[in-house]
Amino acid sequence: MPLRLASQITPPQSYTNEHASLRLYVDRAQTWFRLEHEYCVSLSDAKRLESDRMIPEIDARDYNIQSRLLNAAFAYQAGN
Repeated sequence: MPLRLASQITPPQSYTNEHASLRLYVDRAQTWFRLEHEYCVSLSDAKRLESDRMIPEIDARDYNIQSRLLNAAFAYQAGN
C-alpha cells in the first residue's frame, strides 16, 4: 500500500497512539533514506554525518513500534 494511502487510514480508537508513532517512524525513516541517498550521490560528509546522527532515533523508534505491535498482538490473542 502506498504511504500516502496508508496515511489516510483511521485506526481504531484504542490504537491511535500506536498509529501516530508508526506514522512518525515512517516519516523519520524516509528522511534518513533521503539523506543516505543524498550522501551516495554527492559524497558529502555533511550528509553522511547528518544521517548517522539519526540512527539512534531510528533504532529507538523501531524498537518502540515492534514493542507496541507485540503488545497489540498479545492483547488481541488474549481477547482484550
